[in-house]
Amino acid sequence: MTFKGINDRSGAESFRNIEAIAHAPPVLEDAEYWLDDLVGLEVFDLEGQMLGTVSGVLAGVAQTRLVVQGPVGFQIPFVAELVPEVDLDRRRVVIDPPPGLISEEV
Repeated sequence: MTFKGINDRSGAESFRNIEAIAHAPPVLEDAEYWLDDLVGLEVFDLEGQMLGTVSGVLAGVAQTRLVVQGPVGFQIPFVAELVPEVDLDRRRVVIDPPPGLISEEV
């Protein structure tokens, strides 16, 4: 275990005999996910073609986006209309990208 700002044994010694309490994470509702759990999922389109892998998740003010790396890298808003299926057990997401989102042209 590490703590931010404690970089060596001397710094850690000052915390000897201190009780640390960790709270359980909140229970997620259906269609709620820990963003870190999405990284590494395979990405497929509605026809079943593999498009790549989720390499990151960008949590923005207006929306969260999945960063997909594959033959063509792209980002897609993480909203139900564009990402209709997330299957953590099978380690995959299915997307319905709007026209022009995935393009080999820059």
